[in-house]
Amino acid sequence: MYGTPLRLSLKRHSTKSYILKEVNGTYFLGGHVGHFFDEFAKYHNAIIEFPTGYLNALSFDGFLDNDTLDISQQLSVNRYESDRAYSDCYTYLDWCIMVPTASLIQKYMFYGIIFDIRIMGLILATILLLAMVIAFTFWLEGKATHLLDTVFNIYIFNGMLGQPYQMEPHFSGVRSILYMLICLGGIMINTTYVTYLQSFNANPPTEKPAAGYPASSQENSNVRR
Repeated sequence: MYGTPLRLSLKRHSTKSYILKEVNGTYFLGGHVGHFFDEFAKYHNAIIEFPTGYLNALSFDGFLDNDTLDISQQLSVNRYESDRAYSDCYTYLDWCIMVPTASLIQKYMFYGIIFDIRIMGLILATILLLAMVIAFTFWLEGKATHLLDTVFNIYIFNGMLGQPYQMEPHFSGVRSILYMLICLGGIMINTTYVTYLQSFNANPPTEKPAAGYPASSQENSNVRR
């Protein structure tokens, strides 16, 4: 979208999507719906804007006629002249709920996409550094060291993920400090990223939009209106 503004409206007091912070005019959203808005704007190179701010209620007629918004969440339509509110809403309005898609992104790929590559590199570099320092302490004591344990120690990797890991039954000195750093690193990574990933309480997004009706009618496609 080449930096085109993506006009968004949020529901006041909603936990599904809310403004987490603003840095130099760039909005970062919280909540599992807000995360999807962020990823959608990032993927399509759009800029999220809030022309109406937080609203307690939205008038469909208004923002559709004057082209005020592009995306909204938790919309509600009340037509009190009829007791068939839902039927009237879907016949009264012509709107797109879901874009036809060709295939779904696998869940493991979705988590890999949202995992920041710089943080992943920092974690791997920390594991490598800790493994080298621990191997060096064994070398100073005259014990045999192996290249694989020096380059990548699986026990340190488990510890940095917040999992139980094997170490010596008796240790002291520098290695005790290193083992404590591994425990603290595992707590930080586990509490930060596990909590972040658990906020995605939704199905994984789709890989690409269908080009037209023939593509949308193919296998593994869902079309909803």
